[in-house]
Amino acid sequence: MVVKNIYIAVNRIAVESQVTINLKTFYTAKVSELAEVLAPEEAGSITQWVMEEIFCITPSAIWAGNEINLGGQQMEAFDKAMVRIKQHEPVQYVLGYTEFMGLKIKVAPGVLIPRPETEELAHKILASGPPPLPIAIDVGTGSGAIAIALAKAWPGVRVIGTDFSPVALKIAQENASMHGIRVEWIVHDILKEPLPDISVGILVSNPPYVRESEKKTMQPNVLDFEPHEALFVDDDDPLIFYKKLAMEGARILCPEGRMFCEINEAFGKATASMLEEQGFVNVEIIQDFRNKDRIVTGRKKP
Repeated sequence: MVVKNIYIAVNRIAVESQVTINLKTFYTAKVSELAEVLAPEEAGSITQWVMEEIFCITPSAIWAGNEINLGGQQMEAFDKAMVRIKQHEPVQYVLGYTEFMGLKIKVAPGVLIPRPETEELAHKILASGPPPLPIAIDVGTGSGAIAIALAKAWPGVRVIGTDFSPVALKIAQENASMHGIRVEWIVHDILKEPLPDISVGILVSNPPYVRESEKKTMQPNVLDFEPHEALFVDDDDPLIFYKKLAMEGARILCPEGRMFCEINEAFGKATASMLEEQGFVNVEIIQDFRNKDRIVTGRKKP
């Protein structure tokens, strides 16, 4: 009898902790709250993403105004997430992942969140066709997003990802394991030591390229949370990484090997000139979806 009463009491608590909400009404109210600190469009997309993730629903359920029962833990998780986002923490860190090339990529403080521009970079590499030598190296891999995308698209290509940060490489390794994709990871600082002495068909990098003077134009969700060492360079030498990459690319790329770099929009021509000085041909500056110079690519002479 005592056991039965305890069972009934536990069930009653569980039922009482549930709340029924209309998803569309709930969404509208939360967007309004979030719009106090974010742009309305951003507030809407973030609110939808958090609702989908925590409530396990689809966008169509929100727009249809479906009613659902939510447990107390779900509501608590949602409220905690929104508090962090209102403090400008990136929603990708709050949820623990982002999407890249159709893949779920784990991110956390200490690892740069891949941008849409970087996804464009990956698309350009894949559109250029498999490398002339089936080895590709991603310098400064961070979360491993580019390296993993290449390895998935080209299962016959040996892909290597390097980064100076063991924290980043641990997350990159977890991302590769999560998707069952093989990538070799190496702790390496491009500014302090040469790349492995092997011949490669593709060298890609998205190195730090934001000048310290540009900090004042950046949003708090980037400036206050993402790793500065993966973002910023001194104004006195903003192309420090590209100088090293151009030299290393000229050294380790095979004949007809290709180099791809994401760049600061202010230094497209300067970066392209560095590749040409190192003997690269077919050097090209590619604009992103915002019509800003964002990628420089070149080919090593035959």
